[in-house]
Amino acid sequence: MTLIDSFREWREERRLAQEAADFPEAELDGLGLNRGDFNAIATMTAARVARMEIMAGLHGVSDAAIDACPETRLGISLTCARCGHVRACTRELTDPEGTTADRCGFCPNSDTFQALARGT
Repeated sequence: MTLIDSFREWREERRLAQEAADFPEAELDGLGLNRGDFNAIATMTAARVARMEIMAGLHGVSDAAIDACPETRLGISLTCARCGHVRACTRELTDPEGTTADRCGFCPNSDTFQALARGT
């Protein structure tokens, strides 16, 4: 990730944070989310969401499998949104040699992805 890419992602996070701050509290209750969890998910940049979906694919999990259960999508998204391994994830997923799920043990969603791949 270049410095310019990092800056663009930071700017997108700030824009999304402002939109999230304006989201009505009553609607959060309807979603079953607290403000902190909502903000974490709402400020996920397109790049972070793309990495999450690529990582799922590496584990053999399709978007359809994740979307089959909204609670699963929510849990995976929240874990990804709060993940501290952004650099490792970016590095692995942009490795020109290609990567495998075995090289992505740092991903806190790995166990969930593996369970989904097994159908459990």
